[in-house]
Amino acid sequence: VLLAELLGGGRLRSLFLANVVGGIQLARRRRLLQEPPVVGPLVLALGQLVDEDDENYSSAIKLLSALSKDGRSAQEKFFTGVVLGQIGGKKAIKFVVKEVTSGKRLYRPWAALGLGVHGYEKSEAGGVALDPGVRLCVNAALKKTKPPEYKGAFAISLGLLKDKTASRELLKELEDANVESYKRYLGVALGLMNALDAVDEIRAEVKKSLRRPEQLQQLSIGLGLLGDKDIVQDLIEMMGKAKTTSVFAALAQALGFIGDARSIDPLLELAKNGPTGDARAFAIVALGIVGDKEEFPWNTKISENMNYRASVTSLTGSAVGILDIL
Repeated sequence: VLLAELLGGGRLRSLFLANVVGGIQLARRRRLLQEPPVVGPLVLALGQLVDEDDENYSSAIKLLSALSKDGRSAQEKFFTGVVLGQIGGKKAIKFVVKEVTSGKRLYRPWAALGLGVHGYEKSEAGGVALDPGVRLCVNAALKKTKPPEYKGAFAISLGLLKDKTASRELLKELEDANVESYKRYLGVALGLMNALDAVDEIRAEVKKSLRRPEQLQQLSIGLGLLGDKDIVQDLIEMMGKAKTTSVFAALAQALGFIGDARSIDPLLELAKNGPTGDARAFAIVALGIVGDKEEFPWNTKISENMNYRASVTSLTGSAVGILDIL
């Protein structure tokens, strides 16, 4: 990816990408790419380098479509669903929509996330309106899917697609869900689609999540996306009552993401006179995150488009990597 960026636009970059695509095709035919960590990163790289206007577009889509069926590892196949959505274009999106609708069960959530990425990037770029069929197929997949771990992916996709027509369905799912991982994804999805009518329900779930740090953090992010600042005082009170490091960390990140200036004075008070050392320490952490000038967490620039298959402990693992730091 770095080499392609250094080459800039024009013929040299195009030739380089043609060699990347051709090299993967040749290696597949000769069965040289035995190790998934080799193929997965190359697939991810194509998502960052190819677009519909590239002369290598058709060959890249053909290759990724083939890998989605006969890749040597499940992860390699799944990555193609997201990458095809990231690349976009009529050929890619047509393939991904078909996979969400009638593809293999394990592949559908990844393909749906690809459509979510596609829709979000078009929205951020101010591009042409998204084909309504994209939202419809993801919505239909959510309704007919049972396992909550799959439904979470469809919910996030609908959030990225900003499909407000699905907000009532997701809100009902939030009220009825009893699986922590699914509930927290629903909160983020509702935040992404700016479902303002979900604020009260998400806030109520946050207050019940003191012993579920991951759920607490993600639901608070949902509230932050919805612009709800009124939860701040509740989060600070929860920090005063928290008992475990994971809960303190979740609360600090939640307060930081919401970023309300009104949290500064009570956090300063907690930092000075908190009931425990952990409470005081994480109040200071929260103050640092609240005061961050960046829109997104400081390590976003490192984690974005990360090579998941080649992560090392200096990046993440055993709570000592740079991505594990609050």
